[in-house]
Amino acid sequence: MGQVASPLLSVLPLSSAVVIVAMILYTTVRAHRHGVHVPYGDIAWSLAPAVVSLFIAIWNYLGNVEFAFGPLDFAAFSLLMPVFAFIPLICRRPINKVLSDISRHNRVVRASYSLFILVVVAAISTWYLDYAWLGNGIAIAPKYFFVSFVLMLMAIAALYYLGQRGGALASLVPVAALGFGIAQHFVLLFKGTAILPSDLLVLGTAAEVSSGYMFILSQSNMYAICACSLCLSLLSLLISHRDPVGNKSFAGVVLNCSLAFVLFLGLWGVCASMDFEKVLGSPLDRWLPVETYRKQGFLTGFIEMMQDLKIPLPDGYSDEKAENTINALVEDYDRTLGASPRRQASSEQYELLRPSVVVVMNESFSDFSLHNEIADQGYEGPRFFNSLADVLGRGAFMTSVVGGATANTEFEFLTGSSTAFLGSYKYPYQLYDFTDVESLPGQFAANGYDTTAIHPMSGENYNRSSNYQRMGFEQFLDIEEFADADTYHVGASDKSTYDKILDLLRCRAAPQFVFDVTMQNHGGYAPDTVPAEDMVDWAPNSLGDSSLAAELNTYLTCIEASDRDLRDFVEELKRIDRPVVLIFFGDHQPNIAAGVNDALHPDEGAFAHQMRTYQTHYMVWANYDVASSLSDLSVVDTSASQLAAQVLYTMGAPLSDYQKAQLVLGSQIDWVNFVGYRGADGFTYELQEESPYEEALNDLQTIQYFTFAQRVM
Repeated sequence: MGQVASPLLSVLPLSSAVVIVAMILYTTVRAHRHGVHVPYGDIAWSLAPAVVSLFIAIWNYLGNVEFAFGPLDFAAFSLLMPVFAFIPLICRRPINKVLSDISRHNRVVRASYSLFILVVVAAISTWYLDYAWLGNGIAIAPKYFFVSFVLMLMAIAALYYLGQRGGALASLVPVAALGFGIAQHFVLLFKGTAILPSDLLVLGTAAEVSSGYMFILSQSNMYAICACSLCLSLLSLLISHRDPVGNKSFAGVVLNCSLAFVLFLGLWGVCASMDFEKVLGSPLDRWLPVETYRKQGFLTGFIEMMQDLKIPLPDGYSDEKAENTINALVEDYDRTLGASPRRQASSEQYELLRPSVVVVMNESFSDFSLHNEIADQGYEGPRFFNSLADVLGRGAFMTSVVGGATANTEFEFLTGSSTAFLGSYKYPYQLYDFTDVESLPGQFAANGYDTTAIHPMSGENYNRSSNYQRMGFEQFLDIEEFADADTYHVGASDKSTYDKILDLLRCRAAPQFVFDVTMQNHGGYAPDTVPAEDMVDWAPNSLGDSSLAAELNTYLTCIEASDRDLRDFVEELKRIDRPVVLIFFGDHQPNIAAGVNDALHPDEGAFAHQMRTYQTHYMVWANYDVASSLSDLSVVDTSASQLAAQVLYTMGAPLSDYQKAQLVLGSQIDWVNFVGYRGADGFTYELQEESPYEEALNDLQTIQYFTFAQRVM
C-alpha cells in the first residue's frame, strides 16, 4: 500500500480521546453536584468515539494507517470525534424531552423524527459500505444504491423496533456495514476476490492464516470509520419513551416486537424469494464476482451470491438417467481403457506390490515461468521439480481457486468432484456432511491401507478434523504434532512434513495413503519473512510496482526452498525399501497472482487473462518401475478433480464406477475447473459457452450430482 502516516500524528486522535474522557468526567461530576444522575446509556454512547480515537492512535503509531490520510485529515478526524461524543452526552436527553412533550399531542412528529434519523443512518451506511473498499472509484448506479438502501433501512428499522424504539440494537447495522466494507478492502487487496457467503463459515480459518498480512487502513477506510461514528451519534438520539401504548408497557413491547418480526420476515422474504439477478437486470459474474460487487455494490452482490448457493440440477437430470449414464460409461471403460494390456499388467503389479501412495498438496506452489516476462529474466521455474526424470506424468494443474481456499482444491482431489458444478464460490468442507461421500481415503482404507492426513495448522480450519474422519482418514497430524518443527517463511517447513511421512513409511508395514497439506509458502510475502541470503531477484521491471516486485521475489524464494525440500524428499524415497508413488501439486497460485497477471498481461481477453491465474503444476513419480503410464490417456494437463482417477488407473489400483466414468469422459474433456474446461480439440471454453463438448460436460455434471450432491443434500 506504499508509505504510511507519521507515528507522530497519533498525538491528535490520542488527544481527542483524552478530551472526550475529560468531557464525560466533567459532565458527570457537574451533574452529580446538582443532584442529577447522568444515565449510563449517555456515557456509553459518548465513550464510543473515544474508543475509536484511541484505537486509531494506537493503530497509526504501529504504522498501520496509509500516508494519504495526512495531517489535515487527522486533525479533522480528531475534531469531529469530540463532537460525536458531545451529541449523546449533552443533546440526547433535552432533544428527546422536547419530542416526548410534543408526542403526547402529536405522535406523527415523534415518528417522523425517528424515521428521519433511520433514513439518514441507512443512507450513510449504504454509502460507506462500498466507499470503504472502492474509495473514490465508487461508481454504483442509482438503482443499485436504492435497493441496497431499502434493505439497509429495513434491517435498521427491524432492530430499532426489536430494541423497543431505541438506537442501541439498530447501531449493529452501521457497525456491520463498516466491518464488511473494511474487510472487503483487505480481501480484495490480499486475494483480489470478493467476500462470499461461504466465507462467513470459515472466519476461524481466515483469522488463523491472516497473521502474515499487514492491515494498513486506507484513506477511504478512515473516512468510513468517521462516517460510522456519525451514524452512532445520530442513533444515540433515539430514546425509548413512555406513554400508555409506548414501549414500556406490555402492549407496547408486543407491538414493537411484532413490527420487528414483520420487518425481519419481509427482509428475509425479499432476500430469499426475489431473484436479484433478474430483478436488477445485472448478470452475476460467477467466476469474478468482485466485478459484480464493483458494479452494483457489496450488499446486492453478496445477496446474489447467497441466492446461488444451492447445488444446481444438471439439464434434464433424473436419477434413472444418471444411473444409465454411469453404467454406459463403465461399460465403455471395460471395453477400452480397462481392457488394455498395460492396464492389465499394472493391475497385476499393483496387487503384488501394494505400493504406498503419498500426496503432497504444496501451498501456493506454481511455476511462474509461465509469465514470459519473468522467464526472460532468466527464471526457469522450480528446477528440480521440472527436471525430475522418469515421472509418470507432469503438466499444468488447473485449480478452481486463486490466492486462498486451499480446502476446495483438496476437496476436488480427494472426492473427484469439481466445484464447477456446485454453484458459485462455495466451501464444501463447511457446507456438507462427507459421511456417505466416496473419497480417496475411504477407498484406500477399504483396500487395507493405513490412511493419514498431515497439515501443520489447526485441525479446526475448514472443519478438517471432522471431515477427514468422515472421509476415512484414520489419523490426522495437525499443528500439535509440529510444536518443535523447523519453520520457513510463515509456517512449518515443507521438510518438517516430509519427515513425518518418512517416519510413517519406515515404521509401518501396511501400505500407506498419506495426504500432506503443506503451509510454508502461504501469503503474505513481505521480504523480511525469508532469510536475506536466500532472496532471489527475478521480478521484471515491467511490473512497475516496487512493493509487488518485492513480494514476487519473496514468493519465488519460497518456491526455491520448496524445490530444495522436494529434491531431498525424493532422494529419501529412492532409498526406502518399499514401493511408493508420489503425487505432488500446488493447491493454487499465491495471493499476488492477480496483481502480477494484471501488470504483465494488461491487454488480453478477460477469460484467458483470468484462466492463467488458475494454473499451477503437478507431477507423479514412483520409486519403482510402473507397468503403465499416464500417456495411455494422452494426458499432460489435468485438473484437481481428475488427477486421482488418472493416477489410480496408471498404477493399477482398483477404480470406482465414478472414476471409470471420469476416465472415459476424459477423452473428450482434458480438464475442468470453476472457470471453464478444455476440450479434446485443445480449445478452452467457458462453462456456459456453446461447444462440441456440451453433452460430455453435462454427463460429467450428471454423474457428479448423482454420486455427490444426492448424498449431501
